[in-house]
Amino acid sequence: VIEIIIGILVGALIAKEYSQGTIKNFLAYGKRREEFYLAKFVSMVIAVTIILAVMTILPTIVVTLMNGWAQLLGMIKTFAASVIAGSAVAALAMIIATLVKGNGATIGITVAIFIGIPTLAGFLYGIYSWFDRVYEVLPFYNSALATSIKAGNGDLLRSVIISLVTIAISLFVGIKIFKSQDIK
Repeated sequence: VIEIIIGILVGALIAKEYSQGTIKNFLAYGKRREEFYLAKFVSMVIAVTIILAVMTILPTIVVTLMNGWAQLLGMIKTFAASVIAGSAVAALAMIIATLVKGNGATIGITVAIFIGIPTLAGFLYGIYSWFDRVYEVLPFYNSALATSIKAGNGDLLRSVIISLVTIAISLFVGIKIFKSQDIK
């Protein structure tokens, strides 16, 4: 669900700027393209954090009341890993929005990639060990791993590391693409 929401947010916050022509106005005021792109990413991270917080407040309260405060630390770790993994999804979706420049196309492609690829990969997962090793280092697997109740500390750490690398690469590529565009 979070990937779909992120696709909608990126479509609304980035691709819509292209279709309405407002992106040109921001850049005309002397804002550097890197600053603009990174500001959009920060706004996406804040939005992802708020959405995940809203989605997890009620379950956290219920679990804490049922199982005591010992579960709270684990839920906080999972929440933090989920925010970082969601930010990686947002960074990838921003590249899509920068390339296609359309709200609907951004949403559609993001949903297709983050729902379709894991669904199709589910058929091959566990059959070929080489496929498992490759798939487990991709953002598709790690965004789901970060939100998994069964994820241990090692799983969360691996998810965070892969997500941070994904964010760094995605922001670098996204800024390069954005800087090379002729914005009208």
